[in-house]
Amino acid sequence: MAQVCPRCQHANPDEAVYCHHDGAVLNPLAAPVGLLVRPLVLPSGQTCRSVEDLAGGLAQAWPDAVRMLADGFLAQLFRDSGRLDLARAADEAQANADPDLGLYQLLGRLPAPTGPQPRLEVYPRRLILGPYPAGGQHQSSLRVANRGAGVLQGKVSVIDAPWLRLDETSGRQDADLAAEDEQSVPLWIDTRGLTSGQVHAGKLVVVSGGGLVEVPVSLEIAALPYPAAPFKGVASPRKLAEMMRGRPKDAAAALDSGAVAAWFATNGWAYPVAGQPAEGLAAVQQFFECLGLAKPPPIDPTPDLLELHSEADRKVAESVVLRSPSKKWVYAQAGSSAAWLRVTTPSVGGPQEATVTFEADPATLPEGVSEADLTLTANGGTRRTVRVRLHVHRPRGGPPVPGRRPAVGWLRPLVVGAVALLLYRLLAILPADVIGRLFAAGQSEPGSAAAWLATPTSDDGFLRRFVLATWWLGGLAGVAVAWKRDGGVLDLLGGLVAGAAAGLAVAATVGCVLLLGDELPRRLLATLVGTGSTLPAGPATALWLLLAAAGWALLGLGVGGLALVLGRTGSRLLDGVTVPLRVLAGWVGADGWGERLRLS
Repeated sequence: MAQVCPRCQHANPDEAVYCHHDGAVLNPLAAPVGLLVRPLVLPSGQTCRSVEDLAGGLAQAWPDAVRMLADGFLAQLFRDSGRLDLARAADEAQANADPDLGLYQLLGRLPAPTGPQPRLEVYPRRLILGPYPAGGQHQSSLRVANRGAGVLQGKVSVIDAPWLRLDETSGRQDADLAAEDEQSVPLWIDTRGLTSGQVHAGKLVVVSGGGLVEVPVSLEIAALPYPAAPFKGVASPRKLAEMMRGRPKDAAAALDSGAVAAWFATNGWAYPVAGQPAEGLAAVQQFFECLGLAKPPPIDPTPDLLELHSEADRKVAESVVLRSPSKKWVYAQAGSSAAWLRVTTPSVGGPQEATVTFEADPATLPEGVSEADLTLTANGGTRRTVRVRLHVHRPRGGPPVPGRRPAVGWLRPLVVGAVALLLYRLLAILPADVIGRLFAAGQSEPGSAAAWLATPTSDDGFLRRFVLATWWLGGLAGVAVAWKRDGGVLDLLGGLVAGAAAGLAVAATVGCVLLLGDELPRRLLATLVGTGSTLPAGPATALWLLLAAAGWALLGLGVGGLALVLGRTGSRLLDGVTVPLRVLAGWVGADGWGERLRLS
């Protein structure tokens, strides 16, 4: 016959001793009230025979009790002892995200322990820290006392206060308690990265076998004063701005050096100037405007729309000017909404006007009209948007058909590659063929077919003669670059030395490339005249030069074909190969011919 619980009126099996629903004793005369199914010996040596013994023992063996709860041992012990109510309480405590709070929750559900127990007291009950300066580390403490008997065991945890640690080296935010009388818990406060002039809040939670206490913690951060003269000791941005008004030159130096920005960062303040700051006295004006202490100058309207036209794949360079009628510095940050519209001066500034330059690259655009926005952020956050409309004109048949390229698209890389390598080989005739080969020592018939058929080796000194004949070109190029930049005597000398060193490396590399590339014309010559030819020096030299030019032109066709396979990347690589030829064309006044070697 089912037994009915006298407390909750739920039915229970005949063999039940305790109610399966609320743990009440079903038969007080037959039930071993409060006894465990078997005695439990705690790691401390205490033997627990009843639930009351267990409640007192767990409170004074906190770390071991936490582990037994987490392992499910306590829940199973209560089930075996017929205390399903306590087993359910143990399961709920085990599910708590904080195992220490879970144990404290379980102890509150157990019958009162027999004998004296520990009792928790915490000093102070509210912790007020500071004011501490920003950017440093400080120390304090919390005192935990046991006002009862036994050993007070538990844990102290930091809640919602990432700047507070309970261990200096590891940065832990919890610490174990084991106090017979009193225990001091050291606190480390890290104010780095915290905002000055604010109060930060959190709390410490002390949970133990003698009770639970929450300690509110507040931290006040004092501003770190400005460290350098003439503004030393200033403790707020507004006070700094007031002092800057009377010392604009010193203010400009402090802003240009980055000292003011570093001071803001140390105090955790957001620096008001976004992007690239202005320089000199303009930086002071910009700083005041961004702080809201000065009215930004009015900016004249900019055009809402720019119409640009491009023929084929030619880039178009254009600019937008921001002007102000006020005699103040104008500065701006610029960006674009499309990859083909590239801003070349993203940060600009100047007296009463600032010029933003950009270029439109139609290489990836179809024929027709494409649009993008140029965004300008000027003094005081003034925003301007300029719509750029690019008209792309592609002669010879209009836009390319998807998956198919026009004939000129296939032909041009081949032609550029062949012409480029042909020109390079013709330029190398004097240093490579005349000086490097005809002047080679140990030749019985210099310039003969047999001499041209022989592959140069390290013994005949070809590479050495080629390098000696060409390295000085690097020195001249270095001097020319320094001269073009209006450099002084030291700049010219530095350009000479650096260019000469680079010339040695480049000459040696080019010489090695020539040795490899000349294998093709050498094989062509052997095919035409045979390996045992006795062709005299004059005709043999002329034939060799003709075949060398033709062979390198064929190699250029291969380079152009590779550029076609690689697509856009190949075009850029081939453009890099032709850079020296285009520079040389510019020096001799043939810019138009040089541009014909450009693919993009």
